[in-house]
Formats: sequence, structure tokens, C-alpha cells
Amino acid sequence: MYIVRTCWRIVLLALFGITPFVVSADIVIYTSGTGNAGQTGEFTQSYTLRDATLTFRSPTVAWGGGHDVQVGGIDTFSIGPDNMVLSFDDLFSGEQGRKIGNDGNNINSANLFMFQNGGVGSGTLTVSGLSAGASDWNEATATWNTKDGTTGWDGAGGDIDTALSGNYGSYNFSDTDSGWVSIDITDALKAYAEGTIGGIVLTTDAQDFFDIPFFSADSKDNPSGNSAVLRVDQIPEPAVASFMLIGSAYMLVNRRMRQRIEAENQTASL
Repeated sequence: MYIVRTCWRIVLLALFGITPFVVSADIVIYTSGTGNAGQTGEFTQSYTLRDATLTFRSPTVAWGGGHDVQVGGIDTFSIGPDNMVLSFDDLFSGEQGRKIGNDGNNINSANLFMFQNGGVGSGTLTVSGLSAGASDWNEATATWNTKDGTTGWDGAGGDIDTALSGNYGSYNFSDTDSGWVSIDITDALKAYAEGTIGGIVLTTDAQDFFDIPFFSADSKDNPSGNSAVLRVDQIPEPAVASFMLIGSAYMLVNRRMRQRIEAENQTASL
């Protein structure tokens, strides 16, 4: 009887080991400054952010150093349009802490929190993806024309607009908003994790001075420390998920075995 029960336990464990279980996802807050956007989760993990404004009216001037990041048609530096480009370094790796793996399917949802510090009018930000070949852009020297002060962006003429790939959603903004705002970048971050794109670009429909909508947010260089924060609902690391699955299966098998033994004992007592 002991051998039969042992074999039965092995069979059940194999069966339930491949049965889907509901595994709770981890909420991980990725920070690049001192601010956390008021978000809490199971884990907090730091990452390296590159952010810059690309200005059409000043196509050879780099604005990635000591300026806030912005997008729209009118701002304090030039008559637009302006695009905002962001890349997240040291994020897609399972080697340190709770980093995201290179599988977009591990991401259930992702929100980018930015600290809005100004704006004019109301408009819509479009979430686009920077082409994978432009992922090595340099924050300190990137301009509208070039990704590093010398090499043009992907696409004819080096115009950043031609380097964009896909449309991963949008965000409606208003100059009446201030403080932390949340932008859904789930689809973009999935593509980013898999290497389809090399960064995230925020744009608007504004083309010149008369297209007023304009959005400004704290950059990582702002002394406030309120640089972009990521809140990612992600599947636990493979090892953690495996242990949870095995543990759940083992408990279920034991419960089934106890029920079977009780049933056998009841039958034997009759």
C-alpha cells in the first residue's frame, strides 16, 4: 500500500505541476531619483534614466543636461515642436534585484509617473518607441538632428520623427494638472523589454508657435529629485514563481492524499 500511495503521489505532483495556478504578481517601483510618486509595492528597485528634450527650432542644440523635459509647441527655450525621449538603463536584467527579464509577457502593466511642473493649454501626448538602432543615444549631446552630437537619428534626414516606431497609447494632459501624473506605457515597455524599440518618445500634434499645447516635467537633473518613476506589475522571477508553483502543487497533492487515506480508512472500518 505504501508503494501504491508513493506512486500515486508522484503522478499527482506531475499532473498538478503543469496545471495553471494563479500566482500573484509583484508590484515593483523603479526609481531613478529620490521621489517615488507616492507609490508602494512589494519591492523598490533603482534604475538609470536618460531623458532629454529634442527641439525642432534649435536642431543642433542639446537640451539633455540641466533642463526639464518637455513636449509640445511652445516652451521657455524655443518655438516647437519639442519631443521628449527617455531610455531606461539597467532595467531589463534578472541579475540584480527585481529587474525585468527580456520577455514582454512578464509585464502585466506598467505606468510611467512624471512630475508635471508646467504646461500651456490641453493636449494629447502620444507614446511612441524610439527605434532599436537609436538606443545608444547620448543624453548630454543629443539634439533634434543627432543622437550623440554627430550621428543622425535613424531615418531620412535625421529627423527624430522618422525614427519613431509604433503607437503605444496616449495621455491627455492639461495645464490645470500639476504634481505626479501617470502615463500608461504597458505596450511600449513590453516592446522595449524584447528589444523591438530602444526607448520611449513622447510627442504631440503641435507643430509651431500657434499650436499651444505644451507639457513640462521634472528631469532627473532637477534638484527636486522627482525624476520619472516606473510602477510595474510583473510576474515574479522564474525561481520564485517555480517555488510558488511547486509549493502549491505539493500542498494540493498532500490534501488529496489525506482525503484518499481518510476514505480508505472509512471503507476499511465498515
